[in-house]
Amino acid sequence: MDNKQLKVIVLSGWSCAGKSIIAEILAKDISFDLIKIYDIYHSLALKKGYSRSREWLFEAGDEEFVKETVYEIVSKIKSLEYSKGIIIDASFAFLMNSVLNFKLPDARIINIAILSRFKFRLKRMEKRMNIDYCDEKGIKELIFRDNFLGDIHLARFLAEVNFNVWNEYDGDIEKIIEKIKKKLLKV
Repeated sequence: MDNKQLKVIVLSGWSCAGKSIIAEILAKDISFDLIKIYDIYHSLALKKGYSRSREWLFEAGDEEFVKETVYEIVSKIKSLEYSKGIIIDASFAFLMNSVLNFKLPDARIINIAILSRFKFRLKRMEKRMNIDYCDEKGIKELIFRDNFLGDIHLARFLAEVNFNVWNEYDGDIEKIIEKIKKKLLKV
């Protein structure tokens, strides 16, 4: 990888695959700035008068929601002019990748898929929601989020990323971080 070129690492994957925690640890480990996509779209929703980002999503539709969020991400990246590199903790698939490449032509966009089976993702969702395992609320929330990601063609996008890493277990994030760092050297 060219050391002079701004590196923008984007983690992609289904909800609760572990992208956010991996992004946080990786960003600290390699001294990159972290952009949390949830913080961006939640802030935009609040500015628009919505108490929840999904209210804005329902009213604006997938494409507008994604487009406005990604343009805000680009603005944030451009404000970090002295950054060693950027990690974005989630992806909005093809549209996000196209905008990043168009708006940041001198950057090196690296897409990494964080993959995990449904049972592990459900366990993480229920932990996040503080509910019991296999609670209907957790399943419904995970399916809602997965449906949105399906609508923006995440499955096809995951097949085209630079590389993927499996997160099948909790508690051994360090091994995943080491795998990512080794694979980044080859990209």
